[in-house]
Amino acid sequence: ETLDYVVLLPPEDRCVEQVAGRTGHPFTDEGATRKMYREFAQAAVDARHVVVPAHRPEDVADQIVAAMADGSLRHEVRAP
Repeated sequence: ETLDYVVLLPPEDRCVEQVAGRTGHPFTDEGATRKMYREFAQAAVDARHVVVPAHRPEDVADQIVAAMADGSLRHEVRAP
């Protein structure tokens, strides 16, 4: 069996800016944000599944659709 998957990983500074700019959300800790970012960035994920999203959601969607079409996001799932 196969599946397609993608990990969206914006640049670290963009993540920090988005967290700092939230309204009505109690989590704004920059140090914790950077720590979580590093944990995601260092995760054991094949680089072909990591997408650094553009600013426009339409561009991100186009990038993902193209990667799905060419099979680069496909992952073989092995039964236990």
